[in-house]
Amino acid sequence: MDLHEYQEFVEQLASPRSVSDEESRFLTAVAGLAGEVGEFADHIKKAIFHGGGLQRDHLKDELGDILWYCAFAANALEVSLDSVIAANVAKLQHRYPSGVFKIEEFLAKEAAKCTTTP
Repeated sequence: MDLHEYQEFVEQLASPRSVSDEESRFLTAVAGLAGEVGEFADHIKKAIFHGGGLQRDHLKDELGDILWYCAFAANALEVSLDSVIAANVAKLQHRYPSGVFKIEEFLAKEAAKCTTTP
């Protein structure tokens, strides 16, 4: 299944209420993402601080749920996941022209943020 097919799959699985209007679409996307990222984070927290052990299959399932809501959000924006990925790659290539993370480039970006005025 490619990304376009996945977005169509997500659209078919969405509840009628969640796709009833634009507001519902965005609320579903943001609430779903927040909830699923919270579940992912909670599992990591428990594994690290409570000795629960890292359950990679569980994290993979949660990551799939996060991806579902990312696709749902892209549908709400009427953009393809391919275009979201392409824009993100372009942004990061501009931000890190060497193609790898370098602390110097990160610090330069952060310093530039502090010197710009709103």
